[in-house]
Amino acid sequence: MSGLPIVLVICLGSAVLALVGFGVSRKLMKPIDMNEHQQFLDAMFSIVGTLVSLILGLLLAAALDHYQNLESIVDAEASGVAEIYRFSRGMPQPTRGKIQALCGRYVNLVVNEEWPAMAKGTICPELLYTLLQLNDEVVRIHPQHDGESNLQAAMLQSLDTVATGRRERILTLYSSRTQLIGPMLIIGSLIVLAFSYFYVKRISMFHTVVLIGVIAALGGNLALVYWLNKPFEGHWRIQPRSFILNMHVIKELSKAGMVEPTVKLPAPPKIVVPLK
Repeated sequence: MSGLPIVLVICLGSAVLALVGFGVSRKLMKPIDMNEHQQFLDAMFSIVGTLVSLILGLLLAAALDHYQNLESIVDAEASGVAEIYRFSRGMPQPTRGKIQALCGRYVNLVVNEEWPAMAKGTICPELLYTLLQLNDEVVRIHPQHDGESNLQAAMLQSLDTVATGRRERILTLYSSRTQLIGPMLIIGSLIVLAFSYFYVKRISMFHTVVLIGVIAALGGNLALVYWLNKPFEGHWRIQPRSFILNMHVIKELSKAGMVEPTVKLPAPPKIVVPLK
């Protein structure tokens, strides 16, 4: 099931639950004297409704902005690896072969190991070891002329982009923003729903239609906030398209004979990183 049907199901489910709650409340509660209590209900409903709508709107906008920024960060990380690979072609052997082999390993680990791991809420620790190996190969270059000095400086800058991109992915993966704010949004939405039950003495078609629209919108927006804050899980997760492209390009270059013979690298150790 794709993202859109899921949103529709959540909106419909929210509306059905709201209607069930409305029917139950009508049977269990005594009718409220609206002439006596309407001004108080209006004031409370306006305060809670305004707070919920403001918080929800701001969170949705912030989550969407963070999601789009993270997509750009992932693309920049992949571009950084590709730049290091390209710049290494100006280096002598065996440095060139080692750097290219490490770039290939990094891309393969991201696509085949880390992305599936992030969908489960974990990471691939071996990727950090590969990044450190790549860093060591670049920083230990001893340039023989200005050309190599310029290439090393460019690769160091790209390395910083790669490291920053991975750090941002890990920080996002273990962010607790949704767990902290989500319960408050749900409680506020339930309060708004409860207040809406007080305004009629019997179930009417008009009230039912309005209730369905409001609750479906609240449910859909809450679901969007949750999914946008889980960018590596679910149907709307960010995909490593740039890394996949890099992997295919490296394979095609190898087939065309434009890549140095593969350098055998030691297998990365099994590392356990207790991040939770």
